[in-house]
Order: sequence, then C-alpha cells, then structure tokens
Amino acid sequence: MSFITPRLQWAHALVGLSCLLATGLGFAGRGHAEEISIKFGTLGPKGTSVALAVEAFLDAVNNFGKNIGHNVKVFPYYGGVMGDEPEMEQKARIGQLDIVTPNMGTLPHLVPAMTPYYLPFLVNSFGESDYLMRRGFLKVLAEEVYKQGFIMLGFMTEGMYDLYYRSEKEVRTPDQARKLLKAANWSGAPHDNVYIPLGIPQVPVSVPEVPTLHKMGMVNADLSPAVWVIGVQLYALRPMLTMIQPSFATGGGCALLTRGKFDKLPWDFKLGVATMLPIMMYVVNGQFRDSHYAFIDAMIKYGMKKEVLSKEETKAWRDPLVAYHKTYLQKNPAMRPFYQDIVNGLSAYNKERSPERTIYETDTEYVHFPDKLKAVANSIRVYLETGSLARAVSKLDPRYASPEKLKEVEHAFQVYRETGLFDEKAFENKFIEGWRILEPLAGAEKFASTGDAGLVKAWCKKFIPDALIDEAFDNHMTEVKMLFGTKEAIKMRAQEWLAYLESKKYTGYHKGSK
Repeated sequence: MSFITPRLQWAHALVGLSCLLATGLGFAGRGHAEEISIKFGTLGPKGTSVALAVEAFLDAVNNFGKNIGHNVKVFPYYGGVMGDEPEMEQKARIGQLDIVTPNMGTLPHLVPAMTPYYLPFLVNSFGESDYLMRRGFLKVLAEEVYKQGFIMLGFMTEGMYDLYYRSEKEVRTPDQARKLLKAANWSGAPHDNVYIPLGIPQVPVSVPEVPTLHKMGMVNADLSPAVWVIGVQLYALRPMLTMIQPSFATGGGCALLTRGKFDKLPWDFKLGVATMLPIMMYVVNGQFRDSHYAFIDAMIKYGMKKEVLSKEETKAWRDPLVAYHKTYLQKNPAMRPFYQDIVNGLSAYNKERSPERTIYETDTEYVHFPDKLKAVANSIRVYLETGSLARAVSKLDPRYASPEKLKEVEHAFQVYRETGLFDEKAFENKFIEGWRILEPLAGAEKFASTGDAGLVKAWCKKFIPDALIDEAFDNHMTEVKMLFGTKEAIKMRAQEWLAYLESKKYTGYHKGSK
C-alpha cells in the first residue's frame, strides 16, 4: 500500500494547483445565482495565525462566490466558542457547522492513518512532513476523510510540538519530568504515546479547560505548538514557562467541509472551492511555520526560557519514545501499513540530498517565505507576459535564462505533456519549486490544444478523492472546460492566482523576514 510514487512524484501539486485552480472565476455569469452560507468553527483565537489563516480562506471563498454570481455569507466562530473539537465535529455532522479544523486532538479519530504520523520522533521536520504529503500521504488522508463524510480543504502543519513546563526546578531529563511535572492531555492517544512511555503523570482535559487548570496548578506541563501556547496565553503564567527542545513531533491539522454541505452547493462553486486546496496549503503552511518561530522568539523576549538539550540528554528522551513505536504497533496492528509507509518515505527523504531536502534546509525557519511568495508571483507574471512556462521558471532561477537552458526546460515540459513523466533530478533546486507551480499549466495546455484532459484529471486525482474528480470529469465537463479547456481559461487561472497573491498583506512574522 505504498504511497511513494516514482518519477513524477506529486510534490509539485501542493503549490501547482494554486496556479490553475485557485478560484474558478471562469464560471462568472453561468447558471443560477444562489445564496450560500458557510459556518466555520475553529479553536484558533482571533488575532493568531490560525485565525488569520481562517480569514484568508474565508476571504477567498467570499470573493470566489461573488465573482461567479453567488451571494456568499460566511459565519466564522473563533476561539472554540462552538465547543472543543469533538463538539464541533458533532455539530458539523448534524448541520450546525459546515467547516471544522481538527488537529492532533481529534484528527486521528476521523483519519486513523494519521495516528502513527503523530508518534514522537517519527516525523521530525516540516520538510519531512511536506515530502510525505507531496508523495501520496495527503491523498490517503483525503480518501479516508471522504469516507468519514468530509471533503478535505487543506492539511496544515501549525507548528512543531514542544514540551512546555512551569517549575522552579529545572527539567532536562525524563527522570526529572516524572518527579516534577503533571501534564495536560487534551489529545488522547497522541499525548499518551509521549507521557506513558516516559512515565510522566497526566491529567485528561478538554481544550477549553487547559488554561484554567494551569492557573489552578492542577497541571504544569503541555506538549503543543507555539501557536497553542500563545493562543491560550500560557506564556503569561507564573512561574514563567520553559521550553524543551528538540521538538517531539510535527503538528498537523485539517480544514474539513462536510459532504452534506458540499452536496448542496452548486457545481460551479463546489468545484472551485474543492480545487482551492493547494494554494491555501502552500500559503497558509508558510505563514503558520513563519509564525511558529516568531511566536517562540516573542515568548523568549517576554521571559520564557528555551532549553536546547545536549545530544546525550536528547537521547534520554528519544530512545524510550522511539522504542515505544514497537509497543504501539503491537497494540494497533491495523496501523502497521501506514507506519511502514511513513518510515519508507522518510528513508527515501534522508537517503540522499534530494532537491526536496535541500530546498527545505536552505530556509528551516521560513524566514524567506515572504520572498518566495514574491518570486512565485513574479514567475506567474512572466508567464502571463510571454506565454512561456520555461521563461516563467527562468524568473525563479536566473541560471535558466540562457538559450541553452531554456531549451532544456522547454523539452522537459514537452516530455511531460507527451508522457506525464518529468525527471526533476535533472534540474537545480529552484527549478523544482518553479516546476511545482507550473506543472498544472503544462497539463492544461495539452487539454486546450488537443482536448485530452487526461493529464489534468490524473493530476487532480493525486490529492483529491477519486469519486469527486470522476464526478466532475464525467458529468460536469462544461465547468471543467471553463477552468482548463482553453488558452483564455488558462490565462484567467494564472491571472486569478496572481491577483490572490498580490492581495495578501502578509509580509512575514519571523525576525529577518522582509
């Protein structure tokens, strides 16, 4: 059941989909205008990066609906006012909410394949997470979510999960943690997989109870991302928090639309919204990760202590937690295939210095992400001006501006149009980022010139449930052609995406961001 695909590995789709499918305004003026209401629930407090990401999504949905003639009303509910994650899931199932954003607390319940993903010290960086998602794991999750009654609108890694504690005495070893800490467990199994092997006392809590129990002194430790610590203001408690690194796990959450709501939406709107996924994932993930490091910087400035453990100290934490993976698999044999696929994928990621790994390691803290967004916008602008995918790539990397290199790039796109295969190892790292952006345009150009939509359909199926894409391409080709089927439509997709990028006020949270 391997999700690691050869050669044309769909790393490119997360960014690439944004170019072509970001909104779908090509449907403007078609069909029957409808009143569309969307109720969105999230634990993210207003003003945090989580809320800003929600607002960016809602803004995109609003603009999309208006431009195709529908009146869209969005009702966001921040800060858990609709309850904690289990409550919001239940409200979604009975129609009181349309979109929910589960994370480590409830996502494994909805998507069992995610459970091993959260095992401590398995997925250790955003780069590893992206590698897995781009090479098939996101499709696994999307299919499981679909069976559970939801459409996945995005997978976001909100931040690395670090251990935060409040104690007058220092905690640098598991033995000290057992004696001094009592940890909040608001996720169930993912937290159990850390606290139980280490023997750290824990208290089961619901999400809204966490800050209260900290203030009452009933708990004094939490395993969470920085956005969580900021959101519930744990950093303001006394004694001041101390943060232990290295990180125990890579976070992850989803934005899910109920299938009941999806089925009621007009097809022009639902197809456009469903295909917003990668642009939102690329931009929002970058913002989340940039803000993650910015929040850590801010808390340190406020007074939080950051303890970076030595190799020996890290080993004392890591060894029992990694050893627990075997116990976990014995207790949960159905998870073994998913676990093994993750292990295989990470082995491929770490086996050699792949372009993917090199790209991530050049900006581990996402300091340069705002500049990358500007570069993406510039490349799309070049494509609109010249109609050349190769020249758009050369804008991302001047090394491809020479006539000889342009011919190589043009040949690569032509091979992709003819075979659906692309050898990314033949090119430099920055080109790979450009290819992710421009890949869907190459498939759409074939559709526009020959009427063969096979590349577009196959490409969409890499991350969206097969049933949804089959329905669209079998019964709604009018809408599909309006999105991809003509040169004018392709240009419109690129223009829409460029307008979306240029409308964002995000310039970077982290120190050093421009």
